Amino acid sequence: MEYSIYGIVLNSVDREYRKNNKGKTQHYLILTKLFSSKGVIPDAENRSLVPNKLPFRRQYSLVDETEIDGLIEKGLTDYEKEKKLKPMNVDMCGESIWKYLYSRYPDSSGYYHFSNIVFDRAKRRAHVTVKGIGGYWNSSVDHSLIKTRKGWKITSSGGGFGVC
Repeated sequence: MEYSIYGIVLNSVDREYRKNNKGKTQHYLILTKLFSSKGVIPDAENRSLVPNKLPFRRQYSLVDETEIDGLIEKGLTDYEKEKKLKPMNVDMCGESIWKYLYSRYPDSSGYYHFSNIVFDRAKRRAHVTVKGIGGYWNSSVDHSLIKTRKGWKITSSGGGFGVC
């Protein structure tokens, strides 16, 4: 697995985050299981990131999707109860759904989910999608990379970003 590609993409995500948040850093939560992107790869469903392999200097944790789902489900249950008791006082974006995730990972703004890497036949070009989800935002950004003499380099990035 090309961990260097994931590291380059994660560093790009981090630069963009710090640019948009006045230099602030965060604890990155990254789902261990990869999702399939740009075509079907037979073993993509079984691919996972391995701890301590990402070349990334910021604080991050690889987390299982069931842990994230459990924390959000617990918040959703509280949110639904609150909505019934005080319908006019419920937060419009549902940020209270995320309170258990943010209490478990206080320096996080949400979590990120990487696709498997899709290469061209010559393995000189690569494509990775990163989905980001948080209490107030979500994004999906596609990154195209090319292999140079010095290593992998992002050639283009683009996607969408939503804010509540």
